[in-house]
Amino acid sequence: MDTDFEDKIGDAFRRAGQGYDIEPQSLLDRGLRRGHALRRRRVAYTVVSGVTALALIGGGSALFAGGTDGPKQVTVVAGGATGFSGQQILDLLKRTLPPGQISGAWATGVGGGRPALVAQAHLIFDDGHGAGSLDLGSAALNDGNVMAPTTCTPGSPPKGGTCDQTTRADGSTVAIEKISYGGSAGKPASLQWNVSLVTRKGEHLWLTEDNSTTGGPGAETTRSTPPLSAAQLTALVSDPDWSRLFAAMRTAQPDHQPSQAQVLATLRQVLPAGVHAGDNNAMDQEGSAAVPVNAMGTDQLSVQVQRWPGEARSEIAAESFQGANRLPDGTLMAVRQQGSQASVAMWDVRVLRPDGTMVWLMEQQMDLGRPNPAGPTLSLDQLKAMAMSPKWTR
Repeated sequence: MDTDFEDKIGDAFRRAGQGYDIEPQSLLDRGLRRGHALRRRRVAYTVVSGVTALALIGGGSALFAGGTDGPKQVTVVAGGATGFSGQQILDLLKRTLPPGQISGAWATGVGGGRPALVAQAHLIFDDGHGAGSLDLGSAALNDGNVMAPTTCTPGSPPKGGTCDQTTRADGSTVAIEKISYGGSAGKPASLQWNVSLVTRKGEHLWLTEDNSTTGGPGAETTRSTPPLSAAQLTALVSDPDWSRLFAAMRTAQPDHQPSQAQVLATLRQVLPAGVHAGDNNAMDQEGSAAVPVNAMGTDQLSVQVQRWPGEARSEIAAESFQGANRLPDGTLMAVRQQGSQASVAMWDVRVLRPDGTMVWLMEQQMDLGRPNPAGPTLSLDQLKAMAMSPKWTR
């Protein structure tokens, strides 16, 4: 499995469930780059944004936020149609940064019919002392335990790190977590600093920064520490203009998105002859499904279908389809084939059509005890044909 992909999923589970654990390593292939911003997201509800939900439904696991009373389901708020674009997020993020050079920036907004209810952004920032990656995200929650994901709980951060939490006069909580992944001989340690703000209204804004351009354990460091100090991190998430983003999230309503039932029905239609899908075992989420595609149930096929309107199409293209092939009709196709690790293999195909329809198919071998040298049931060519089927756009 792609080491970067494992890091994203492992960190999300550990932070959210305080017990789900996948060996941490790093993020999606940089050429496809599905969201460097979600690689080390420290709270599981972030994965309901964009296509990241697919990575988790592939394992058939529900998402939880850890708290003192045990795991609790987290619910994301949906509402009206006011939008806050990715460009608006980038403009605001850049304004809150100190002087420096910015590159590799992208962001996906919320509202305006976008399928995502979690805003996110990524950029590389260089203040003259070396480049570092910055990943920002924001979500609105209506769960009664909204404070839990950002508090400094036992086991957070990992050994050798620090976590400082402040409850402010307005009832909001700011937590700053500093993690060291260690370093090789003669090289600085790989460092990651996270700041998280949660308001009493359930508005959550977080930012993760690294002293490298890729982040995570084993990353090639580009500076001694991440670019922003703890004070700068706090000031960034405390900027009052983020209230405009919060307002957009509170009224965000994904329009014209396929239901889970529709996705399942289409999936069964596009499967090759002789391949039969079992019962859906994904959480109940719009546009997502996950089914076994072999008799033993050890091969899991996950699918996410989203419709990105207007300007949002360029946002998801920049986030998830960098390095993708452009087909003659303008469709973008991104493909990954990953070898086995501990008997797990994964095949991954994504397409983004000119009309904004995105289809992501991921097949995983889940039989951890008995490796299958032949690989998953469906071949890459079959997954490509399924993803390109016009039935997804009907």
